[in-house]
Amino acid sequence: MNRRILSIAVPGALLLLLIGFLGVEALLNLTPPTSRDALIHHLAIPKIWLSADGFMETPWADYSYYPMTVNLLYLPALYAGIDVLPKFIHMAFGIGIGLLLFVYLKPRLGIL
Repeated sequence: MNRRILSIAVPGALLLLLIGFLGVEALLNLTPPTSRDALIHHLAIPKIWLSADGFMETPWADYSYYPMTVNLLYLPALYAGIDVLPKFIHMAFGIGIGLLLFVYLKPRLGIL
């Protein structure tokens, strides 16, 4: 097969695959949170803080004593009552890390 056709077809196919993957991921993010970890820690502790109008001690949740840096980004979404938005925030971090890796590795590997 012609190298020129391959140099166009392969990146195009990878781009379509990536778009398809992100589309499926976005559809999955539209479902309500059901995992135990999300329901008892990542979303529950910020929601407790919202209902208490500030930070409060939760001795029954050992993990609430660890830094809640990313979980604090979920507070505006929980305040607005949008329980699926934290999944999209988490997805944005994954996309950002992927883009940073691509930008870092592109000149070093000589791709595209």
